[in-house]
Amino acid sequence: MIVLVNAESRRNQLMRDMAQLRLQAEVSQLEGSLEIDQPIFPPYLVAHTSVLCDALPYLKQLTQTARCIIIIPLAVIDILDFLKKTSAKAREAIRWLELEFRHGNRYIRAQKCNERLSLTGDSNLKKTNRDVWCLVEIVDCCQYLAQQSGDFSHSGVTTVLISNDLNTCDGSNFIKDMQNKGQCQDISFEKITDFVSKWKGIWKSKG
Repeated sequence: MIVLVNAESRRNQLMRDMAQLRLQAEVSQLEGSLEIDQPIFPPYLVAHTSVLCDALPYLKQLTQTARCIIIIPLAVIDILDFLKKTSAKAREAIRWLELEFRHGNRYIRAQKCNERLSLTGDSNLKKTNRDVWCLVEIVDCCQYLAQQSGDFSHSGVTTVLISNDLNTCDGSNFIKDMQNKGQCQDISFEKITDFVSKWKGIWKSKG
């Protein structure tokens, strides 16, 4: 029995090590593809549900820059699935994501099941306030990416893209509390319109 437990422990550690190496390779590849002295995108842009529903054209532009990897959190996919019966925008976002994932666009992907720090989500919070739950899950994903990506030699590792000012988002107090505690050091929050405007001059579209 002890042998089986040790074997399982070694297998789990190997999987964690491989996941960390994969993320570090993603970041290194992005850094290596950029020209010297060129401004650097955060390697991971994490999309909030509001961006997919209210600012999808901007997100589509970002997938063409070849300067970052856009992560769609599993919680965001869950929210889109919840909204699809009543929201045409959610249905449009789902169709676009399915197409991108099917075509294997290397610059946009869904969060993997193991890309989280907490082992279980807060099911009670999901029942009482789905929007805040989603934001908590997004931050958890970002913290994992920041922790596993190694030493990024430029700016922060992850930026959460939102469609409105953070102050107007459900869960903004939760985020501010984490920021005050120093728990979001490698995570920034930006309106996607502001982000696109800031970086537009250095984009290199691939078509």
